[in-house]
Amino acid sequence: METTTHKEATEAYAEIINNGLMPCFEVGESVIYIEPSEKGWAFGTACNCGLLKDGEFEFDPDFSTDENLQECLMDIESHYGEA
Repeated sequence: METTTHKEATEAYAEIINNGLMPCFEVGESVIYIEPSEKGWAFGTACNCGLLKDGEFEFDPDFSTDENLQECLMDIESHYGEA
């Protein structure tokens, strides 16, 4: 059964794609991808098999997609040691 958060995170992800944006961030010399997960967005690097999950961002449906993306980037930067 799909949770409300998962549904909203998936819809926000689709909004990102539909707006012509790549679902990724450049952090240092790495490209970190995001994709929908049970609680929000999983993030990590990618290989030919798909996402190599390093962490997960908890999507907050009370905030806009842009606000969630900003928070997700802060989590990613913190996770990979970038300030």
